[in-house]
Amino acid sequence: MHFKLLLLIFFCGLTVTTNAQEKQGANWFLGGDYDVFLGPIPGVHLDFNHSEVSKSQFLIKYGMRVGAVATISDRKGRLLFFTNDGYVFSREKSNNEYQPMLNSGSRGSDFSELIMQNPKDEQRYYIFTTTYSWENPLLVKEVNMRLNNGLGDVVPSASGAVKTNIGTGMAAMLHANNKDFWLVTSSATGDSIFSFPVNAAGIGARVVSLPNRNIDSLCWLKSSPNSEMLVTGGKQGVELFHFNRHTGAVSPFVTLGIPDPGKEKGYSFSFSPDNKKLYVGTKSIFDPVNNQNNSSCSILQYELTAGNATQIQQTVTALYKTSLPNSTNDPLFISDMQLAMNGKIYTSIRNPSFSYNQNYLSQINYPDQKGLNAGFQLNTIHVGALILSLPSLNQTIFRNVGKLQAQASKDTICYGDSVQLSAYGAGAERFRWQIVDGLTSPNDTLANPIVWPTVTTTYRVIASSPFRTDTAFVKVVVRTNPEIKLSGPEEVFTLAENQEYQASGETPRSTLNWQVFGGEIVSGQGTNHIRVNWAEAGSGTLRVVEITGQACNYSESLNVKITGSPPPVFYNIITPNGDKLNDAFVIQNLKWYAENELKIYNRWGVEVFRTRNYKNNWQTEELSSGVYFYRFQAGTQTWKGWLEVVK
Repeated sequence: MHFKLLLLIFFCGLTVTTNAQEKQGANWFLGGDYDVFLGPIPGVHLDFNHSEVSKSQFLIKYGMRVGAVATISDRKGRLLFFTNDGYVFSREKSNNEYQPMLNSGSRGSDFSELIMQNPKDEQRYYIFTTTYSWENPLLVKEVNMRLNNGLGDVVPSASGAVKTNIGTGMAAMLHANNKDFWLVTSSATGDSIFSFPVNAAGIGARVVSLPNRNIDSLCWLKSSPNSEMLVTGGKQGVELFHFNRHTGAVSPFVTLGIPDPGKEKGYSFSFSPDNKKLYVGTKSIFDPVNNQNNSSCSILQYELTAGNATQIQQTVTALYKTSLPNSTNDPLFISDMQLAMNGKIYTSIRNPSFSYNQNYLSQINYPDQKGLNAGFQLNTIHVGALILSLPSLNQTIFRNVGKLQAQASKDTICYGDSVQLSAYGAGAERFRWQIVDGLTSPNDTLANPIVWPTVTTTYRVIASSPFRTDTAFVKVVVRTNPEIKLSGPEEVFTLAENQEYQASGETPRSTLNWQVFGGEIVSGQGTNHIRVNWAEAGSGTLRVVEITGQACNYSESLNVKITGSPPPVFYNIITPNGDKLNDAFVIQNLKWYAENELKIYNRWGVEVFRTRNYKNNWQTEELSSGVYFYRFQAGTQTWKGWLEVVK
């Protein structure tokens, strides 16, 4: 199958929710390396699911590389898979190492990767990759999470190249219909920008924009959270573009200069959550005269709502600037900037003088604030190994990161279950939850309380930072606990058979799964009415579990006392005529008296029949019609009576 046709079959755009930010960007994998002498050097896993970002080390098979990385989690923040330099790694671990998917492929010289979800199938994802290879292809892979027992695998038939001669940067933009998407790249020569529509029909023909700007195709290409702006580096400075979400066309917005243009150029970028600020990380420029790098870099903020290009340029504020005392052949630069789901921007600084153990992430705590109020904080997360790329994340999943969000780990729970709430976004640092059903602690720093609601409940959280206060709500639906009742004999004889039991009060159209301890079910499993044969003396238990089809199973139990034996019942008419009716002398409940002795006498007291361990099989073959008398003895008990033989 031609790859172009394949794309038309499987690309279906991205499902989005315009009023909520979920947790697809909750897990970041970065750092690490491979040394020929030291072997794999651990990378760092950052977990944004809690108010404080948690950090742990990890290893992957063959060792983490400093090339392209991307991660994706489900909407509740649970890791699905991540990529690194051409490999796709599942969440499966072996010997404490994450394992590549079976059809992951081989390593490449990748620059950036971007993961998108198929809207018609939440189990399918697509990975776009740009590379440093001679033909600069834009590659795509498909991951199906149903494969490999739910751990996912790459679908080999869905891998290939979309277009060649592509620049290294990529961005995802939300279509004007708030349903479809645009995948945006640049040409390898930097003279044009390509927009590929991604919708229910697949990936369509590219839209080519010629912005008359000579952009740097080796820089990052970043989108604003609202998908209305693009930014990248250029020969004249930092190039901003308007993006038409209807047509995919790109048009010039402004060109912004770097305060120290002879020594630095724009390289990495991020927009603020409110789309009003632009953050630029610079890279030192090579000085051909002295044959060395100028060895300085900065983090800059521009206020995009200030007015025209000149007015915006005048708002530039340096949040951070550093330089090396001695020149080096290796550049000093802000290697990447990435907005996170907590509303903060994280940055990595490539300092060639650092050893493996000296690398940190820094952060901009309040990126919606102007100037130094943005709160740049240096060296906040120690990552050890070299960081050239933060996880390339689809910026559209952060389009509401400026608003406080609240989420439950499960939207619907069963009666009696617990659920974890979480609040995030808006740069919030303090959290206070309303005390309602299932929540008793007013802890004002707890972003992720665990609650035990007994009824459907809406929780409110108020969160704050030094500059703002926000409120969010989350609703947890509690499925009603049905009042199942069991009825039937609670005291039975040992070995009692066909005892009837019934359940009532169950949810309509549910299935009942019965369990019997001390006996066995004769009939009725799955229904509300069963028959049971009980065993020897002691105690028994019936337990019924209601399976509702909504992942909620409720149960009820009934204890049964098993004791004693029923008295024998003697049928005193025998008609041994071969019609199989009353042909033999029958004693009902005989199984309770298996060790016995039976004697039969005629009217004159003469014994005419005797046997031990009687089996209900005496048919009076040798006797004539008349009245006879029996004596039945079992243990210390004796029963006497008469019987009539009719022939």
